[in-house]
Amino acid sequence: MDPAQSQKHHGRPVRTLYLSVGALFFALAALGAVLPVLPTTPFLLLTSWCLARSPPTWHARLRR
Repeated sequence: MDPAQSQKHHGRPVRTLYLSVGALFFALAALGAVLPVLPTTPFLLLTSWCLARSPPTWHARLRR
Protein backbone atom coordinates (compact mmCIF):
# COMPACT_ATOMS: atom_id res chain seq x y z
CA MET A 1 0.00 0.00 0.00
CA ASP A 2 1.26 3.46 -0.90
CA PRO A 3 2.18 5.64 2.14
CA ALA A 4 0.10 8.49 0.71
CA GLN A 5 -2.96 6.26 0.65
CA SER A 6 -2.42 5.06 4.21
CA GLN A 7 -2.30 8.72 5.31
CA LYS A 8 -5.91 9.11 4.21
CA HIS A 9 -7.09 6.49 6.69
CA HIS A 10 -5.78 8.37 9.72
CA GLY A 11 -8.00 11.07 11.14
CA ARG A 12 -6.72 14.36 12.44
CA PRO A 13 -6.73 13.30 16.14
CA VAL A 14 -4.73 10.17 15.36
CA ARG A 15 -2.16 12.12 13.34
CA THR A 16 -1.88 14.65 16.17
CA LEU A 17 -1.30 11.80 18.60
CA TYR A 18 1.49 10.45 16.37
CA LEU A 19 3.06 13.91 16.33
CA SER A 20 2.90 14.17 20.14
CA VAL A 21 4.39 10.72 20.67
CA GLY A 22 7.07 11.51 18.08
CA ALA A 23 7.99 14.67 19.99
CA LEU A 24 8.26 12.64 23.20
CA PHE A 25 10.56 10.10 21.52
CA PHE A 26 12.67 12.93 20.09
CA ALA A 27 13.07 14.43 23.57
CA LEU A 28 14.15 11.03 24.89
CA ALA A 29 16.64 10.71 22.02
CA ALA A 30 18.07 14.13 22.86
CA LEU A 31 18.47 13.02 26.48
CA GLY A 32 20.09 9.83 25.23
CA ALA A 33 22.70 11.87 23.38
CA VAL A 34 23.73 13.40 26.70
CA LEU A 35 23.17 10.56 29.18
CA PRO A 36 25.30 7.45 28.68
CA VAL A 37 22.68 5.06 30.13
CA LEU A 38 19.91 6.02 27.70
CA PRO A 39 20.09 4.81 24.08
CA THR A 40 19.64 7.32 21.26
CA THR A 41 19.13 5.29 18.08
CA PRO A 42 15.94 3.40 19.05
CA PHE A 43 14.25 6.63 20.04
CA LEU A 44 15.25 8.31 16.77
CA LEU A 45 13.86 5.34 14.84
CA LEU A 46 10.59 5.58 16.76
CA THR A 47 10.52 9.34 16.13
CA SER A 48 10.85 8.85 12.38
CA TRP A 49 8.13 6.16 12.42
CA CYS A 50 5.74 8.46 14.28
CA LEU A 51 6.49 11.50 12.12
CA ALA A 52 5.93 9.45 8.97
CA ARG A 53 2.35 8.93 10.20
CA SER A 54 1.84 12.45 11.54
CA PRO A 55 0.37 15.40 9.59
CA PRO A 56 1.79 15.64 6.04
CA THR A 57 3.71 18.86 6.76
CA TRP A 58 5.73 17.15 9.49
CA HIS A 59 6.32 14.15 7.27
CA ALA A 60 7.69 16.51 4.61
CA ARG A 61 10.01 18.14 7.17
CA LEU A 62 11.31 14.71 8.16
CA ARG A 63 12.05 13.82 4.54
CA ARG A 64 13.92 17.09 3.98
